[in-house]
Amino acid sequence: MPRITRPTLLSAFGALTLLSLAALPWWLGWQAEKTYRALLDELATTTGATTAVRHYDRGWLRSEVESEIRFGDTAPAFVVQLRLDHGPLALEGLAPVMAYVRGELRPTELAGAAPVAPLIFEGATDLRGTTRLTFAWPAGQLPVASGALAWQPLHGSLSIERDAQHLAWQLETPALHFTGEAGADWRIEALQLRAALREGIAGFPLGNIAGSAVRLAHTPDEVIEDGKLSVSAHFGGEGLMLAVGAQLRSWKHGAETFGPGELALEVRRLDPSALMPLLRSLPALSRPAEASATTAKFTPLAIMLARKAPEAEFTALRLKKDADELTGRGRLLFDGRRLGANVPAGRLLTALSGEFELSMPVALAHAWFLPTTPRTDDSRDGGGRATRGAVAEEVERRQATAGMPEVEQRRERLPEQSPRVTPGAGTELPTARQGSEAERLDDAPAPDEMLSSHLRGHPYGRLLVPTETGYRLTASLKQGRLLINNEPWHGALLPAP
Repeated sequence: MPRITRPTLLSAFGALTLLSLAALPWWLGWQAEKTYRALLDELATTTGATTAVRHYDRGWLRSEVESEIRFGDTAPAFVVQLRLDHGPLALEGLAPVMAYVRGELRPTELAGAAPVAPLIFEGATDLRGTTRLTFAWPAGQLPVASGALAWQPLHGSLSIERDAQHLAWQLETPALHFTGEAGADWRIEALQLRAALREGIAGFPLGNIAGSAVRLAHTPDEVIEDGKLSVSAHFGGEGLMLAVGAQLRSWKHGAETFGPGELALEVRRLDPSALMPLLRSLPALSRPAEASATTAKFTPLAIMLARKAPEAEFTALRLKKDADELTGRGRLLFDGRRLGANVPAGRLLTALSGEFELSMPVALAHAWFLPTTPRTDDSRDGGGRATRGAVAEEVERRQATAGMPEVEQRRERLPEQSPRVTPGAGTELPTARQGSEAERLDDAPAPDEMLSSHLRGHPYGRLLVPTETGYRLTASLKQGRLLINNEPWHGALLPAP
């Protein structure tokens, strides 16, 4: 038997190593294809998008891929073109990877729409299957929801694991501009968005999403400065919990400026196995052909959601106007722990209970509800609104007249009249013109009466009840009965369009 020498062993080992290295790019390319198809399936499952792989040409060192993604019947479809250079040591770099990725995403051309430059992305998929990409999109415009969305150059990054259990992304753009139906026109400047999500329960993702904008303008008279919004979800012992937060530095509303402001909402004890199907069924309720069948599925899901008695609570609600501040608090409970198995849809309302209270100072009520009128006296500013001095006097008057009968309060609200005189007292009687002027002043409403008059004619202002220092609104709901300011409410909550 011939003896195997060391050179022979080394040669055999080298040949096997070279063969393995030669086969490794093909194997890694096969793994990259599996990863890519799994990510498309996960995208379709979590977002409801329609995905399709037009072709996947996998070679030894490189693969060429083309796919299509559509997020709705009315939205444009997107075509994704990829070039994957297989690892472990692809020509694009020296770090061991599964594949280097380079490609573009472009919307399909629509009739009457200008061509849009593609979004360019590049990055790598490491040996564990985690893909990290950076992307950039030149300025462009797309038709969206009966309107158009335009953007300035956009850039960001994306990181996603092979099984899509963890996803992180961020994007920035100097400006977005959305126009839509009924004169909708929104401009957002210096927008930043970021998210860190992980796989949750029953398909509901956990983690947080946050965004900020230096300026958000609806019209020149409706502008928010330094706005922030965040949404987070985590799972605890009692179920899923959502937290929503919003802040703004200033809000220009007409001729007035408010701010800073803050809102914080917590939703507790949610059942994701009922919540996700409910959220997915909501769009079908607006389609007449599907509404009846969807409602039949909606009721048992709502009952399942109510079994855990979910609760929503405003933990913070405040908006400042100079030194004054609007505040609010409230909670809503959906307690279905005593509901039977076959509860009619109408009885679900009896499982709702809650309360809400809003306090609004006089200065903020003046700024919000009193319309601009021509200047008539020194208690009004150049725009016709109550000056700060007039508002301060109004607060003092309310405190001084608290507890007085209504007749006395009205007397206190009347402007000061001319002194009464009697013939022969050494003073002149008022002339007819002076008398009519005095009557006009007597009939002129005081600032408080003017505000009250406008509140009575406002669809929301009429719900406010005066207090010593401002106005208050209370609401409560129990057993399907709604009370506004402790009185049964029988009208619509929202004004007619």
